[in-house]
Amino acid sequence: MTIYEKIIQLFENMTTEEEFDALNVNKKWQKVKHTWTEAENHLSDINTSTQDRIVSCYGDSANKPCPAKSYQDGKSYCNACGCHEKELANINVIDGKSKLNYEGLCCPLRKKGFKNSV
Repeated sequence: MTIYEKIIQLFENMTTEEEFDALNVNKKWQKVKHTWTEAENHLSDINTSTQDRIVSCYGDSANKPCPAKSYQDGKSYCNACGCHEKELANINVIDGKSKLNYEGLCCPLRKKGFKNSV
């Protein structure tokens, strides 16, 4: 069930004025806030994992870039799987989006942030 569906479900039975009393609305609002917090925490986890994947591939001030990363025609590719400069191996980050944004992405070298990391 999506977060949107959960929020709608919380309010779907509110059809009479009796159900809108302050206590009931407050309880419903608390549930909505809890659901929203769960969603924010999930997105935070995803963003942290994405950042870990980007650092695993590109490196940062404390980590070297992955040795399997290569450049061809201004694009970054992961060559760890052996498919070389094919579009499937493209790991460019454009406008903050990339193949690295996908949660279920696996790394042949099992780097940090990927689904199969060790």
